[in-house]
Amino acid sequence: MPTKMKLVISILLLLTISISNYAQITSNETAKIATFCKVWGFLKYYHPEVAKGTFDWDRQLIEKLPLVKTCNTKEETSRFYLEWINSLGNINICKHRTDSSSQNFTQNLNIAWINDTAIFSNELISKLNFIKDNRSKHHYYVKKHFTSPIFKEKTYKDSIFPSEGLRMVGLFRYWNIINYFFPYKYLTDNEWNDELIEMIPEFQFPEDTVAYHHAMYELVSKVNDSHASFSSKYTRLNYGNKFFPYQLSIVENKLIVIGYFKDSLCKLNGLEVGDVITQVESTPVEKLISDRAKQSPGSNESFKQRNLANSILTGKSDSIHLTVIRQNQSFTATVLRYLPKENNFKWNDRKLPNIKDLDSNIGYVNMAVLKRSQVKKVMRNLMDKKTIIFDLRCYPNGTGKKISKYLNKEKTPFSVFLTQDLTYPGMFYWSTINYCGKNKNVQYYKGNVIVLINENTQSQAEFTCMAFKTAPNVTFIGSQTAGADGNVSQITFPGGYNSYFSGIGVYYPDGTVTQRVGILPDIEVKPTIEGIRSGKDEVFEKAIEFAIRKLKNGL
Repeated sequence: MPTKMKLVISILLLLTISISNYAQITSNETAKIATFCKVWGFLKYYHPEVAKGTFDWDRQLIEKLPLVKTCNTKEETSRFYLEWINSLGNINICKHRTDSSSQNFTQNLNIAWINDTAIFSNELISKLNFIKDNRSKHHYYVKKHFTSPIFKEKTYKDSIFPSEGLRMVGLFRYWNIINYFFPYKYLTDNEWNDELIEMIPEFQFPEDTVAYHHAMYELVSKVNDSHASFSSKYTRLNYGNKFFPYQLSIVENKLIVIGYFKDSLCKLNGLEVGDVITQVESTPVEKLISDRAKQSPGSNESFKQRNLANSILTGKSDSIHLTVIRQNQSFTATVLRYLPKENNFKWNDRKLPNIKDLDSNIGYVNMAVLKRSQVKKVMRNLMDKKTIIFDLRCYPNGTGKKISKYLNKEKTPFSVFLTQDLTYPGMFYWSTINYCGKNKNVQYYKGNVIVLINENTQSQAEFTCMAFKTAPNVTFIGSQTAGADGNVSQITFPGGYNSYFSGIGVYYPDGTVTQRVGILPDIEVKPTIEGIRSGKDEVFEKAIEFAIRKLKNGL
């Protein structure tokens, strides 16, 4: 073998060994940091002195992080944690502590790691269990507002791209809040412990500010919650903040123009409702959707596709080049993009009427615009109809329980809340049972109730659906809802960047979950490309057809 070839092979071999060794070192360090994250969070919410805010706990993280990385054996690791814990003060034995019982919800509680003999000495394991058994009942960092948790944390508002220590404060803070206080942690796609291991390098070694902000966005997306969100000008820089002027939807697995945000802008750009966009800058739309879906937060595919359709053509440039199909003819188009304020976007911008008599037998209510003060008058006017259609493909105005007083024969439980037990972080309990309707309601509505739903039906809208489900003769028509119910809680990252998650669990009275599942229709109807081109609302039309058929059958 030539000398030159031997030299090349030797260099490649050394490089391979170096990369392998670096990967092993990095993996070991990640494991140490992951353990540190768990211990730091455990002490934050369990240790009586730490939990009541005696220490600057973020500062403790920043100071201890370099020391953790130097611990190479179980003995060194255990000694480090024991010395740290002992420096935090004495712990009094708690005579009246809360333990798990048959009434508690235990699926989110996961602190078995404190007994890991591969990492911790018997002395440290004993110490951690003593803290667990004599944990704090008073909390500085978390309180309850009604049934939802609220968190008290430093914001570090000047930290756009903070140091490694502060970046880890953000990761540790978020991971532990979800670990102990997210009611649906047990429903995430992947184990929450595994997500920590994956995200540590992303927070340790971001290339720049944009990469760091994208890491925060990616972390938030991992809770699989349609309430979960994170946005900053730096995440928008990653994808761009100039918006496509048309309303889009993914229909029959294709990207379709379904409407306009601002007519004057759309007329300048030449696309029409029903146009199918097949390529963006020579990239197939299917690939764009697949690539974005991996990092798109959401409870289910219905919600993810809704959000992807709205954001997939957002970008940095002033215009975008597309391949479009219209009436089986393919053509190319260049479409201008605009800032949000230029697009005139409005939430709940429904084209159907507010409240209307469709004929002498059928009434229609657009729940996006119905106000609480209008419920009494509207329902009295509709009580003689054979069918009432409630359109919940929107966000309602807190009218569900008032309407249910007209729909139900008697007061009926329709949901139950799952909330955090702050005396035992990670433990939850069944709390408020929610009722709708009223007792001895002789004058309740005896006709047919139809509820229209789709991926825009979210949170309060889904809560309203749960109440409507208790009415007699109710039928849901449309498609799967967003799958995120319950009040929203906030987590703040260093820099003052806020994220959100579903802060309470919402279930049917029998314990059936709605998170991620959403409300499923009795009759599934989804828009079609042909229907959109024809200007039809196929879900609404199916409701009319169904109502007429029931009337003909005397039902």
